[in-house]
Amino acid sequence: MAIELSNSANTAPINTILAADFGSVTTRVVLFDQVAGQFRLVSRAQALTTATPPLDDVSIGMTRAIEQLSASTGRTLLTGNKLLMNERNNRSGIDLFTATASGGRPMRGVLVGLT
Repeated sequence: MAIELSNSANTAPINTILAADFGSVTTRVVLFDQVAGQFRLVSRAQALTTATPPLDDVSIGMTRAIEQLSASTGRTLLTGNKLLMNERNNRSGIDLFTATASGGRPMRGVLVGLT
């Protein structure tokens, strides 16, 4: 089943999606493209999360991950440090960006073994 997405601000169909997940250790980005009416994973990349001191800015880690994604796909996804929105005919840019945060406080655990 094909899913048709559209941007409410722009009625053009959404063909390219960039998703980011900000974890407590790594920031991951994935790029999806619509191929034959279905979204397919094109590529993924990750960089260290930069949410803690001394950087305190998650966009730095996200930018690094997107730069890796651009290098592996040959597609321009950033202009400076901003996302290039609205995919172009040369396959640069994206139509939709979404983000999640899966990072939480580190869990402390104890592993006990009895013999």
